Amino acid sequence: MDRSRTSYFTVTEQQLLMEFYEDVKDTIRKKGNTHAINKEREKAWQTIADRLNATHLSGHKRTWHQIKIKYKNILQAVKKKAHTCGTGGGPPSQAMTPAEELALHLNKGRPVMEGIQGGTVITDSVPATQTVHFIQVSGNTLSLLEPPEDDPVSTLY
Repeated sequence: MDRSRTSYFTVTEQQLLMEFYEDVKDTIRKKGNTHAINKEREKAWQTIADRLNATHLSGHKRTWHQIKIKYKNILQAVKKKAHTCGTGGGPPSQAMTPAEELALHLNKGRPVMEGIQGGTVITDSVPATQTVHFIQVSGNTLSLLEPPEDDPVSTLY
């Protein structure tokens, strides 16, 4: 089977994907796992794909599944950059793309990682003062928070 790799998403396509996602996010985030809800989600992803394909930016037709995967990859990149930035570990990360910034904004207050029930997190190497402005802990769920405007570290976002 000869499968040629689809073209990369342009920065503009990624930005539009996030903007179009914002219009249907309530449907995609709807709780439940019934056939009807899953069909609604698929239809919402297809709406994003149709709108993105109508722009003809890449010259390639994107499927709803490719759009969904790209959205998840953008979120994963945001989480990785936010984690590195929030923990102070490693070299300074790259600046976030406009799509990543929008993904961070759209998911503000939502969990960015979930722990294992009864698990332990060791953070001895990270002073609490470096992360307290950026992370909220509720039970076993960590959520990203918007850094305060007057916080000198907020320039990293």
